[in-house]
Amino acid sequence: LRRQRQMCIRDRHRTSYAAYADGSYDLNEDYTIYAGLRYTDDEGRIEDFQVNPTIPPQNEVSYDDAEPTGRLGIQKRLQNHDVMFYAQYAYGYRSSAINGGALTSANELTVADPEKLNAYELGAKSQWLDRKVTVNGSLFYYDFSDQQFLNVAGIGQQQLVNAGESSVMGLELETIYRPTANLQISAGLGLLDSEYEDLNLNGEDLSGNELIEAPEHTFNTVSYTHLRA
Repeated sequence: LRRQRQMCIRDRHRTSYAAYADGSYDLNEDYTIYAGLRYTDDEGRIEDFQVNPTIPPQNEVSYDDAEPTGRLGIQKRLQNHDVMFYAQYAYGYRSSAINGGALTSANELTVADPEKLNAYELGAKSQWLDRKVTVNGSLFYYDFSDQQFLNVAGIGQQQLVNAGESSVMGLELETIYRPTANLQISAGLGLLDSEYEDLNLNGEDLSGNELIEAPEHTFNTVSYTHLRA
């Protein structure tokens, strides 16, 4: 049998420009508000995409996105300033993407729309015992929309698509103990509850499933680090 050699011709371009500002303001000795704003402009395109010489090249696939993102939060410090509580909202986006791993140029070279995230977080950071012990914790909720998803449409076929909506709720705890200046011992715990609220692939409704690579429980066992002086 003679194996047909496949070709791959791609002229791919991507540019990204951004401007951002971030700052904080002390309302008084106990309260600080902080905010950040970023504006991003992304462009990308693929020209003359050809995988197999028997299939004509696809001339051009492109996208042009522009989106403001940012965060807004407030911090509350206790009088000794070794304990701090915070609340934060952040909005982020991931630019459009082109399925550059397409195996054919007929219908797989797709463009996925931007992925967007609304993130809410409550947390605390603290130090104890003359700052030898650090204890941090946070509760968070992530609301994703238009998640980019690689859809395997059949044997040897894949498409990059937007997969609806999903949400993630979680808890993270972290403890660090530094008995000396050169010794650190740490441990952490994470809990996640994730769900695809709207996911349809290949005509099948997959809503209600957990997110991929989002384990319900994670635990970092005690680690020992010897820090050099």
